[in-house]
Amino acid sequence: MTGQGGQGPVRSIVLAGLTAALACGCQGWRAGWAAERKTGSPPAAPSSATADSAPAPAEKDSPSVALVEDFLARTRDYDASAASPRSSVPKPASGAEDRIGERAEAPGAALAASESAPASVLPAAPVRDRAVANAQVTLSDGAARPSPAAPVVKSLSLRAPPTVLGTAVEPARTNATNQPLDVHAGEADASPDRLLAVLESRARAGGGWDGEWSWRLGQLAFGASVAAEEVGPSLAPAERSLMAGVVGLVAAVPAAAKAPGPALETALTQAEALHRLLAERADPVLAAVALCRKVVTFGVFEEMAPDDLVAGRSTPSIVYCEIRNLSAERTAEGDYRTRLATRLELLTAAGESIWRHEEPEIVDTCRRRRTDFFIAQRITLPATLAAGEHVLKVTVEDLQSGRVNEALHRFTVAATGAVARGG
Repeated sequence: MTGQGGQGPVRSIVLAGLTAALACGCQGWRAGWAAERKTGSPPAAPSSATADSAPAPAEKDSPSVALVEDFLARTRDYDASAASPRSSVPKPASGAEDRIGERAEAPGAALAASESAPASVLPAAPVRDRAVANAQVTLSDGAARPSPAAPVVKSLSLRAPPTVLGTAVEPARTNATNQPLDVHAGEADASPDRLLAVLESRARAGGGWDGEWSWRLGQLAFGASVAAEEVGPSLAPAERSLMAGVVGLVAAVPAAAKAPGPALETALTQAEALHRLLAERADPVLAAVALCRKVVTFGVFEEMAPDDLVAGRSTPSIVYCEIRNLSAERTAEGDYRTRLATRLELLTAAGESIWRHEEPEIVDTCRRRRTDFFIAQRITLPATLAAGEHVLKVTVEDLQSGRVNEALHRFTVAATGAVARGG
């Protein structure tokens, strides 16, 4: 234990001596290199006394001498870098690459070199295409800078223009990038003439009723005159006539509203023509049915009293029926002829059929087209009708159009004793 304790002071003395030797050696070598920098020539050869006192070659290979040489080599690198402009990258001297590798292996020497020079004169480390550990790395001013990113279109918005407005007008040119692009039609194309041209092309291309209707309404809306013979060239004959009637009425109404008189009469004529066209396409309508004692004309008749219908006896009667929407055909003489068939049927309150009468054909001819059409048909109610509520069912068929419709009329048959007692 005592022997081991005595080795501590001895090691301290040896280390102190080595440190003093290193300090003296560093100062001598530093002074020599400083003289070389000022005069540009190597220092003078040492005197014989110095040569005699120089250590043997074996002593120069010691670790202390190697450490001093490394320090001087690094100092020379820093001095060369400080003398050159920051913007230029000095070409490494012979063996510089090896010294860079040695710097990485001896971080202590690099730290000593950094501390020995002021921070204001230390240049940035030269650029090297290699990795360096534990060292600051920056790009020199002359280093290539990354090129800016090329403009990139991130989004593109295409909005189709309305068909009725045609092609879009070329937008104003702009140098803006990375902005949404909106394609829209110009207001110059939104003209009545352009709109009517598009509607006409649709109608003539087979747009049917809808296409023709849109085109004609557009003409009327913008004040264009429409001739009846020009309406519906691609429609079927019946649809073409109906379209012409609608367009004629719509065209006549504004003038009639502004100036009643002849214009109003024209509008009424157009309305009647349209009414006839629509009526020919509709089913017959039985507007009124009654059992009457007397029929004078349309809407003028006398209905039977409640005590006229008595169970157990036959009762003559007239069936009155107003009919609308019957078609009429023109004859060779220019008259209007209507043909229809009727069927009369008596039903009990429960819906059981107890009597029936048919007229296979009824013909009406008139010099003018009838607007008020009615039939008056004589019948005889059978004596087999029981007292109570009954139903008269009237069916009308238009023989020219083939359309059929029906209507119901409820009535009551009185009992014999009730009539005799007067109530």
